[in-house]
Amino acid sequence: MPNDTSMKAVSNGAPNPSTWELVKRTEFNCEWTEECQGIAGDGYHWYVTSDRSGQQRIYKLDSETWAVEATLDVRCGHLGPPSHQDGYLYVAVEESPQVFGVELASFLSCDVFSFDEAPESKSCPWVAIDPNTGLLYSSNFGDKGGPSVSRVRAYSIDANRRRLVRAPASDVLLGVRGEMRRVQGGTITPSGFLVLSCDTMPATLRCFSMQDGREFPEPYAVAKNPHAGEELEGIAFLTSECNGRTADLHLVELDNNWPGRDHAIIKQYAAPDLRR
Repeated sequence: MPNDTSMKAVSNGAPNPSTWELVKRTEFNCEWTEECQGIAGDGYHWYVTSDRSGQQRIYKLDSETWAVEATLDVRCGHLGPPSHQDGYLYVAVEESPQVFGVELASFLSCDVFSFDEAPESKSCPWVAIDPNTGLLYSSNFGDKGGPSVSRVRAYSIDANRRRLVRAPASDVLLGVRGEMRRVQGGTITPSGFLVLSCDTMPATLRCFSMQDGREFPEPYAVAKNPHAGEELEGIAFLTSECNGRTADLHLVELDNNWPGRDHAIIKQYAAPDLRR
């Protein structure tokens, strides 16, 4: 299975995760890294979520320096990873379940979106907006003992009623190779691919077609140290300049430290075959 140091020729055909390359790894230890759950970006700022007990926050960071520019305090169940689309941030709230919406121009408050139909397992561990349709997608978590992840479910966003309306005709039935579990985050590319971060052992990034659900081999193995409490969290697609290179996928790997503050490892990958 490919890993973080892979570097192979890129095909012009379907995505091949074995060609993806880690171009930058940055470890942070600051206020936003405690229980950091995910990342999104708009080219000007990064947005990260912190599920820190008693101090849950959404952070707006400078895209180059990663310095905090603004914060938004929230109160909820488990705060999950964010997804960005058209000046709006959508943030998963796993245990309610619900989704927060934040207008990025003001970054002052959250709109609370409720599900018309409870998601599978009554949980919303992650969300991703399809940039081509504007639909919101999520899945169950797939923890051991429960059902594995085999489908991503679609919802239309009713902004007036603050509702997420089930759109089952747009669900994607995943052609999963074997089982897929512990899905911590997902992102959908403009070119029509879904990438999921799976905090299994080994931890993997798995790539699917949004059109027919087929999986592209092989899953990309992400190096992590489970003995240090490291776990994969949310992932975002944004083609941007990084370390003198072009990066497309941006992944949070959380280094859980107790009783000290958690570190967040941001891993950024070149994935040219995901670009339009």
